[in-house]
Amino acid sequence: MRYGILIVFFVLQVVPNITFASKTFQAGAIHNREEAEVKCPAVCIANGRVWDKTWLVKGEGEIAVCNCENAVKIGPIWNDEDAEVKCRAVCTSQNVKWDGTWDSGEYGEMSECHCAQIVHF
Repeated sequence: MRYGILIVFFVLQVVPNITFASKTFQAGAIHNREEAEVKCPAVCIANGRVWDKTWLVKGEGEIAVCNCENAVKIGPIWNDEDAEVKCRAVCTSQNVKWDGTWDSGEYGEMSECHCAQIVHF
Protein backbone atom coordinates (compact mmCIF):
# COMPACT_ATOMS: atom_id res chain seq x y z
CA MET A 1 0.00 0.00 0.00
CA ARG A 2 2.87 2.32 0.79
CA TYR A 3 4.17 2.03 -2.78
CA GLY A 4 0.69 2.66 -4.19
CA ILE A 5 0.47 5.97 -2.37
CA LEU A 6 3.97 6.91 -3.52
CA ILE A 7 3.10 6.07 -7.12
CA VAL A 8 -0.10 8.12 -6.99
CA PHE A 9 1.84 11.00 -5.42
CA PHE A 10 4.51 10.73 -8.13
CA VAL A 11 1.96 10.60 -10.96
CA LEU A 12 0.04 13.58 -9.57
CA GLN A 13 3.27 15.57 -9.33
CA VAL A 14 4.74 14.64 -12.73
CA VAL A 15 1.69 14.31 -15.00
CA PRO A 16 -0.24 17.56 -15.48
CA ASN A 17 -3.82 17.50 -14.28
CA ILE A 18 -6.15 16.09 -16.88
CA THR A 19 -9.19 18.29 -17.28
CA PHE A 20 -12.28 17.06 -19.01
CA ALA A 21 -14.06 19.47 -21.30
CA SER A 22 -17.66 20.19 -20.58
CA LYS A 23 -20.13 19.07 -23.21
CA THR A 24 -23.49 20.50 -24.12
CA PHE A 25 -26.61 18.43 -24.74
CA GLN A 26 -29.92 19.58 -26.17
CA ALA A 27 -32.73 19.86 -23.64
CA GLY A 28 -35.64 21.28 -25.62
CA ALA A 29 -37.09 24.65 -24.70
CA ILE A 30 -36.10 26.09 -21.30
CA HIS A 31 -37.84 29.29 -20.27
CA ASN A 32 -36.50 29.93 -16.76
CA ARG A 33 -34.17 28.73 -13.98
CA GLU A 34 -36.78 26.45 -12.41
CA GLU A 35 -37.32 24.64 -15.69
CA ALA A 36 -33.54 24.33 -16.21
CA GLU A 37 -33.19 22.81 -12.72
CA VAL A 38 -35.58 20.04 -13.76
CA LYS A 39 -34.51 19.38 -17.36
CA CYS A 40 -30.73 19.82 -17.25
CA PRO A 41 -29.88 17.32 -14.48
CA ALA A 42 -31.96 14.69 -16.30
CA VAL A 43 -30.29 15.43 -19.65
CA CYS A 44 -26.81 15.29 -18.12
CA ILE A 45 -27.50 12.08 -16.17
CA ALA A 46 -28.83 10.43 -19.34
CA ASN A 47 -25.44 11.21 -20.90
CA GLY A 48 -23.38 9.99 -17.93
CA ARG A 49 -22.47 13.46 -16.75
CA VAL A 50 -23.29 16.02 -14.06
CA TRP A 51 -25.00 19.36 -14.71
CA ASP A 52 -22.71 22.31 -13.98
CA LYS A 53 -25.70 24.65 -13.31
CA THR A 54 -25.42 26.49 -16.63
CA TRP A 55 -27.46 26.38 -19.82
CA LEU A 56 -27.78 28.41 -23.00
CA VAL A 57 -30.78 29.18 -25.18
CA LYS A 58 -29.84 29.54 -28.83
CA GLY A 59 -32.16 32.18 -30.27
CA GLU A 60 -35.45 33.40 -28.88
CA GLY A 61 -37.73 30.45 -28.06
CA GLU A 62 -35.24 28.03 -29.58
CA ILE A 63 -33.69 24.84 -28.28
CA ALA A 64 -31.68 25.13 -25.07
CA VAL A 65 -28.49 23.23 -24.33
CA CYS A 66 -27.33 22.17 -20.86
CA ASN A 67 -23.64 22.27 -19.96
CA CYS A 68 -22.60 18.91 -18.49
CA GLU A 69 -19.32 17.72 -16.96
CA ASN A 70 -17.97 14.37 -15.88
CA ALA A 71 -15.93 15.84 -13.02
CA VAL A 72 -17.37 17.08 -9.74
CA LYS A 73 -15.41 19.52 -7.58
CA ILE A 74 -15.45 18.31 -3.99
CA GLY A 75 -12.76 20.09 -1.95
CA PRO A 76 -9.51 18.49 -0.83
CA ILE A 77 -8.96 14.76 -1.26
CA TRP A 78 -6.01 13.63 0.81
CA ASN A 79 -5.32 10.14 -0.61
CA ASP A 80 -6.88 7.20 -2.46
CA GLU A 81 -8.75 6.00 0.62
CA ASP A 82 -10.27 9.47 1.10
CA ALA A 83 -11.17 9.55 -2.61
CA GLU A 84 -12.87 6.17 -2.33
CA VAL A 85 -15.28 7.52 0.29
CA LYS A 86 -15.81 11.06 -1.01
CA CYS A 87 -15.98 10.34 -4.73
CA ARG A 88 -18.33 7.39 -4.43
CA ALA A 89 -20.66 9.51 -2.30
CA VAL A 90 -20.62 12.62 -4.50
CA CYS A 91 -21.05 10.74 -7.80
CA THR A 92 -23.83 8.60 -6.34
CA SER A 93 -25.56 11.76 -5.11
CA GLN A 94 -25.60 12.93 -8.75
CA ASN A 95 -27.08 9.59 -9.91
CA VAL A 96 -23.90 8.55 -11.71
CA LYS A 97 -21.11 6.14 -10.82
CA TRP A 98 -17.57 7.05 -9.74
CA ASP A 99 -15.14 5.85 -12.43
CA GLY A 100 -12.36 5.29 -9.87
CA THR A 101 -10.29 8.34 -10.79
CA TRP A 102 -9.77 11.77 -9.27
CA ASP A 103 -7.55 14.80 -9.78
CA SER A 104 -6.11 17.25 -7.33
CA GLY A 105 -4.44 20.54 -8.13
CA GLU A 106 -2.20 21.55 -5.26
CA TYR A 107 -2.16 19.49 -2.10
CA GLY A 108 -5.02 20.50 0.19
CA GLU A 109 -6.85 22.48 -2.50
CA MET A 110 -9.93 21.70 -4.60
CA SER A 111 -10.03 18.16 -6.00
CA GLU A 112 -12.30 16.63 -8.63
CA CYS A 113 -13.98 13.24 -8.74
CA HIS A 114 -14.59 11.78 -12.20
CA CYS A 115 -18.01 10.28 -12.59
CA ALA A 116 -19.19 7.95 -15.34
CA GLN A 117 -22.50 6.85 -16.74
CA ILE A 118 -24.21 3.98 -14.99
CA VAL A 119 -24.62 1.21 -17.54
CA HIS A 120 -27.60 -1.11 -17.06
CA PHE A 121 -27.47 -4.59 -18.60
